Amino acid sequence: MMAALPLLLLSAAAAQQADVFVNGQEGYACFRIPAVLQLPNGHLAVYVEGRKYSCNDHDWNDIVFKTSADNGATWSPLRLMWSNSTAAEHVTIGNPSPIVSGGEVVMVFCRNNREVLVMRSPDGIVWGTEPVDITASALGRNWTTSGVNWVATGPPQGLVLPSGRILVQANFKGGAVGNANVGFAIISDDAGGTWRPSATSVMGCNEGQIAIAPNGSLLMNCRTAGYHRLLSYSDDSGESWSAPTTLYLGRAGSNSPCEGSLVRANQAALVFSHNYGAAGCARCNMTLWTSFDSGASWPAALAKAVDGANPATGGGYSALLALNATHTLLVYERSDEQRRTIALRTVRIPTAADAPTAKPVLDGTFGANCPPCREFGRLVLKKLYGQAGVADGVEFRISSAIRSAGPLGKDDNWACPDEDVGCPFTRWLLCALDGWSATTTTQDQRVHFLSCWDEASGEPASKAKKCAAAVGGLNVTDIVTCHAGPKGDALQLAAARSFEQRFPTHAHGGIFDVPHIFIEGEEQAPSELTYDSVLRKLCDAGLKSSACADAALPGVHWRASGDARAPEPR
Repeated sequence: MMAALPLLLLSAAAAQQADVFVNGQEGYACFRIPAVLQLPNGHLAVYVEGRKYSCNDHDWNDIVFKTSADNGATWSPLRLMWSNSTAAEHVTIGNPSPIVSGGEVVMVFCRNNREVLVMRSPDGIVWGTEPVDITASALGRNWTTSGVNWVATGPPQGLVLPSGRILVQANFKGGAVGNANVGFAIISDDAGGTWRPSATSVMGCNEGQIAIAPNGSLLMNCRTAGYHRLLSYSDDSGESWSAPTTLYLGRAGSNSPCEGSLVRANQAALVFSHNYGAAGCARCNMTLWTSFDSGASWPAALAKAVDGANPATGGGYSALLALNATHTLLVYERSDEQRRTIALRTVRIPTAADAPTAKPVLDGTFGANCPPCREFGRLVLKKLYGQAGVADGVEFRISSAIRSAGPLGKDDNWACPDEDVGCPFTRWLLCALDGWSATTTTQDQRVHFLSCWDEASGEPASKAKKCAAAVGGLNVTDIVTCHAGPKGDALQLAAARSFEQRFPTHAHGGIFDVPHIFIEGEEQAPSELTYDSVLRKLCDAGLKSSACADAALPGVHWRASGDARAPEPR
C-alpha cells in the first residue's frame, strides 16, 4: 500500500461561490468540461473547453483558462492555452487533464478525440508553442493499424503519486473492443517526458478520475453507458486494475450517464461529485457524495446537494480540488433559467460523526406479477417493515421491471415478467402509486400497498382498488383515470426508461432476473434474499432496531416459482 498524498492547504477563506466562465461572453458561445488545479505559486486555475460557436462537442473548440490569486474570489481575464482551428478548418481541442509535476504544469489533452497531446508550462499560464503528440506511446499501439477510433483523457485533472509518478485516466474504443469503452491509466515516471499505458484496463469504463483512497489503494471511478458507475482498484501504483464493481448512486434513474470527479478530501474521506436529478431533468442537482471506507459505500444520507433549495438547477461535468481538511472546491457546469456558467462552490465535507445519521437504503426492482417477487414481498419485505424501527430507520426505494423490445418511445409493446403484452398488472400498480413517486406518495403507502398487492389474488384492477382502499390516502377514481388515459402511458414509459438505465443488459431482451434487491448499493445474490440475511445487512449498515439484537433471526426464504406460464423470462 502507498502513503496518502498530502492535502492541499489552501486558505479556508476561499470564495463560497462564483461564476468563473459565463456562456456567450469573452469570445465563446459555450464553456464546458472543467478541470481545476492549484498552480506551483499557490494560485488557482480553471481550464475548460471554450466552444467558439456552439455547445457542440466537435467544432472550433479550444482550451482556455482563468486564474485566481485570492482563492476564487476574483478571476483573471480569459487566456488561451491552445487552439488549432482556423476559419477553414475547425479542430476540437479538449479533454483537459492538467497535473503539477516537478514544479511545472503538464497538460494532457486531446485533438479531435483521435490524438493525445501534451504541453508544458513553468507556471500554468505561459504555454509552449506546439504540443507533443504522445498518442502511440500513451495507448501502446499503432493508431492507424489497431482500428481504435476514439480516445479521451480524463476529464478532469490527473494525479501525481508520492513517488512522482503521473497518472491520467483515459479511455478508448474501436478495433478489437468495438464500440465498448475501455478505461486505463496513462503513466509517466519522468515528470511527463515519456508515457505508456497501464498493463491492464477496465472494460466498460468511460470518463473517469483516479484518487488515492484512505486505505492506500488507488481507486478509479468512471462513467458507463447506463445508470451505474464502475469502480476499479489498483495496489501497484496504477500498473494493473481490478475487475470493476458497480456503484449505484441512490434511486433508479436519479442521474444521467455523465462525467464525475473523485478526490481524496482528507485523511478519512473520498469525495465524489455528480448530478442527482430526476425524470425530465437528469443532469440536474449537482451533489457531493462522501465515502469513509475507501469507496466501498457512498451513503445517500451523506449526499450534499450543492444548490440546496433548487434541485432542478442543471449540473453537468465537474471537477473537485481538496481545499483543506474540512472543505473542497467544486467547479461544475451549472445552468438555470437565466444563464449557463462554469461555477465554483466551496463545499463542507461531511465528517465521520455525520455517518451514523445516515439511513441504510434498500432498493428493490420488482415484477408486478412475478412469483419470486411476490414471495419476497410476502415473506421478507412485509415482515421486515413490521419490525420496530425499520419503517423510520430504512429508506425503501421501489421500482418496476418493464421494457420494450425496440427503442423507447417508438416501441410501446410493453413486456414485463410473467405478464401479457402491455403489462396490465404493472400499469395498475404504477397508476396506484403514481410511478412509485416519493413526492405524491409516502413510504408507508408504497410498502404497504406492495405488501397488499403481493398477497391479493384476482385481476389487476380489483387488486389495485382493494389495496388502495386498504392502505388509505390513495384515490381510486384517480387510479382508474390514470389507467385508462395518457398518464398511464407516461408512467410506463418513465418506468421503462428507468429500468433501461438501471439494468442495460436486461433492457431489451433476455431474462429480467427479478427481484433485484440492493442494500447500500450492493446487489444481493438470490441466496441472500432471506429475512435473516436482509435484516442483518441493514443492521450492519446502521439500522437501529431492537430486531438487530435478536440473535435467533428466523431464516424465511423466498423461493423461485416453477410456474412455466411466463410469456417473458425473468
